Amino acid sequence: MSYAPPAESWTDSQAGTETVTVSPSPARADLLVTGATFLTMKPGETTPFVGYMLVDGGKIATIAAGWPPPGATATAMLDARGKIIIPGIVSAHSHLHQSALRGLGADLNTGEWRKAVHVYSVPATDDDLYWFTLHGALGHLLHGITSVFNF
Repeated sequence: MSYAPPAESWTDSQAGTETVTVSPSPARADLLVTGATFLTMKPGETTPFVGYMLVDGGKIATIAAGWPPPGATATAMLDARGKIIIPGIVSAHSHLHQSALRGLGADLNTGEWRKAVHVYSVPATDDDLYWFTLHGALGHLLHGITSVFNF
């Protein structure tokens, strides 16, 4: 994912610093998101802001405060007022295929839980595991997890 700030300068009223950037927004992008509250991972950018995002070629081309500059257009547009956009979350330890077993043995100790999981996991077919894994992956996406290390 690339990050290119808008080609303008502005003053951060809280920090009292001016930020000058050099990358202009693309004239036409694939997606234009407006009115969203952004929380970024950009170093030094700790205050959420309402702004816009241009996505071009599957990559973020611009994220900036305010409204897009005149002439910025996109194939698809999304009004995201009242929504929060954050970077995707990484799950460093997932068992996606066990999504069908959520809640199983919540009141059991680890040894008892492993036995309960074994009862349902052993007879599972390859097709079952495919659907369990897909279910787990879609559940992750629903909750903002975009990358996993699956065990």
